[in-house]
Amino acid sequence: NGRAARRFENGTTMAIETEHSMHLGANVALRVSPRLAAGTGAGRPFVDAGVTALSGTFQFRNIAIEAGRQPWVWGQGMSGGLIASSSGPPLDMIRVTSDLPFRAPWIFRRLGLLRGMALVADLGNKQTFPHSKLFAYRLGGQVTPWFELASYVVGELGGEGAPGATVLDYVVDLIPPLKYSLRHKNRSQFSNKFSGVETRFRIPSLSGLQLYTETGFDDADPRRWRSTFWEDGGHILGFSLEQLGPENGLSTAAEFHHTGLRFYKHTPFTTGLALNRTLFGDPLGNQGDGGYWRLSWDNGARQSWRIDAAAERRRGDEYSTTSDGPNEDNFRFVLMRSLQPEWRYRV
Repeated sequence: NGRAARRFENGTTMAIETEHSMHLGANVALRVSPRLAAGTGAGRPFVDAGVTALSGTFQFRNIAIEAGRQPWVWGQGMSGGLIASSSGPPLDMIRVTSDLPFRAPWIFRRLGLLRGMALVADLGNKQTFPHSKLFAYRLGGQVTPWFELASYVVGELGGEGAPGATVLDYVVDLIPPLKYSLRHKNRSQFSNKFSGVETRFRIPSLSGLQLYTETGFDDADPRRWRSTFWEDGGHILGFSLEQLGPENGLSTAAEFHHTGLRFYKHTPFTTGLALNRTLFGDPLGNQGDGGYWRLSWDNGARQSWRIDAAAERRRGDEYSTTSDGPNEDNFRFVLMRSLQPEWRYRV
């Protein structure tokens, strides 16, 4: 977990990775991270050379446009979030971000200082539909000095042999209010879409306490909020204390993670939100629950340390779905086979 899909073999691996950046004038920057690894895996030596990240960025006023291969991490958790964690591989993408926080016009000024981001990425040739595309956008901001709020939408669509749709269908599908108000326009299953909300509360007077959440939905349906919330939903609930011990050098954090029955693998895109078979979301995969704890010491001196602990349960139950009528009324999950869960513990 948390290795951004870097290759390590069973056996001995030695690797070196460096980071370099260069400015070309006032508005263009280049970044590259080459990596060389060698070792003995599966009883034979290997050498693996490549580029972990390589991209160029162009800045115009408050907009930065980046093209190339870079990591993608979203979320409030210790290792990112439900959709884009530090375990995921870098993506070949075009990414547009706001360089500095901004205030939206009109009544949206009440949302405070905002940051926005949007990207489109290619998911490679090992998908159910080779070279399907990922579209994602996120908007969040500092609503008050103690409260942050963000929302995002992520969609996987297209690719070789994927169900067809028009450009208008794709646009409507990526805007939830339009999708659910125009359900009769196109009922075919031509994408896999996630939407979610993130929050963070700060209470500095209580040893720097922060409370944070992320809730993501795979195919949210307003007609069945209970199953949408748990069976089709994913959640991260956590807290951190940033100012503990002498000189506030000690900190701790704890989280609970839950992922839904078909999270990341909704039909027809059954290979999930992945690149080369590696999820870039929560490494729990679907049908998972996990508890995580971290204790850190770093007061700016020459020494620092960190302890991480985890307890995870992964389930592999088999489900089917059924509903009534052409509009999928009374949609529900049906348990086909129950399997013994797998437990993992790490320190």
